[in-house]
Amino acid sequence: MPDYRFADRAEALRQSSRKAESGVIMVNKGKIFPPLLPDISEECQIASKLTAETMQTGPAMGLTELRDGIVVFVAADGVACTRDEVLVTNGAKQAIELACRVFLNPGDRVIVSAPTFATGLRIIRSHGAQFLVIPQDDDGMDVAFLEKELARLEATGEPLPKLLFEVVDLNNPTGSTMPAARRRRLVDLAKRYNFVILEDSAYRRMGFDEAPVKALKGYDDSGVVVMLGTFSKNLAPGMRLGWAVGAPDIVQRMAMLKADGGSSPFTQRVVIEMIRRGRMDEQISLVRSAMRDRCALATAAVRRELPDVEFQTPDGSFYLWIRLREGLSARDLTARAREEGVGVASGWDWFPNHESDSFLRFAYSGVSESDLEEGIRRLGAAYRSIAAAAPDLAS
Repeated sequence: MPDYRFADRAEALRQSSRKAESGVIMVNKGKIFPPLLPDISEECQIASKLTAETMQTGPAMGLTELRDGIVVFVAADGVACTRDEVLVTNGAKQAIELACRVFLNPGDRVIVSAPTFATGLRIIRSHGAQFLVIPQDDDGMDVAFLEKELARLEATGEPLPKLLFEVVDLNNPTGSTMPAARRRRLVDLAKRYNFVILEDSAYRRMGFDEAPVKALKGYDDSGVVVMLGTFSKNLAPGMRLGWAVGAPDIVQRMAMLKADGGSSPFTQRVVIEMIRRGRMDEQISLVRSAMRDRCALATAAVRRELPDVEFQTPDGSFYLWIRLREGLSARDLTARAREEGVGVASGWDWFPNHESDSFLRFAYSGVSESDLEEGIRRLGAAYRSIAAAAPDLAS
């Protein structure tokens, strides 16, 4: 085999040895249970007739009607914007990638919390950025701690961060939601220390009960927040359609750095028609209700099968963030769980510097209720197995 000269960002990567295995219940990714996915046959028929629009490459900023629809969509989040502030992307992940391409040079600092969205961390890391890691509490990123860190950097003459990345609503993975006062303080810090906030709002519409606090972007009066959204979590992951809402000078530069010829006009037209026909709100309600039921089932089953782990019952989203007993390794547990026939994610990759091996992220969103219960039963068996193998924990 040739001695490939990989880039630094790819050198540490390896092809996954995890092949799809028959009978393994996969609860490691935030998918949507297939029967909950929408029937888009009528919308596809409409899109298929508009060949001059949908069979060509699209405008870099996205179709005008969808951008206008997103303006209305985010208004419900307390965000006032115009079409010129909206960029359509291939999901929120592309929006993160484009924002990093616009702002980051190798060595630049980016503020992140521990833990936070693993793929976001990988994207930021691939641009050669350095992390300024801020701890979380039950209300999300500890903004008071961040303020002290920024003051310290300024006082010592060290470079200040260019970006902050955070999931402020139903944080992936912890499920925390940042309260309004902390959001205002965070926006004030961005203005004072001249950094841009990337607000990942992927799960914002997936809260179970109370209406969420106003989006972080809704507190922004000076263009320091870029709100990143997606239709993957409330419509269908395979649509690969999202957006960025930010200052025109930012989103237009993001559009110019696209390498995909523009997001699919066919997919955009399908979503436009779903919004126009009122089906988007129906779909969001359907998925939210189903996730509420699955969360209740999962929390009860985890308490029964793994009674000594710790977790907060989430107020929405797709996940349980589970803390293991001290002394147990989440990576060891995920390996043993796979042998028992359940695939679950170690929380290792959700920490910027792999600070902890004590957490699991369990997704209750993508399987049937019967598979969910069986998957947790298998996880419990794996947990008891590794606990029994640890002499100081076996009692």
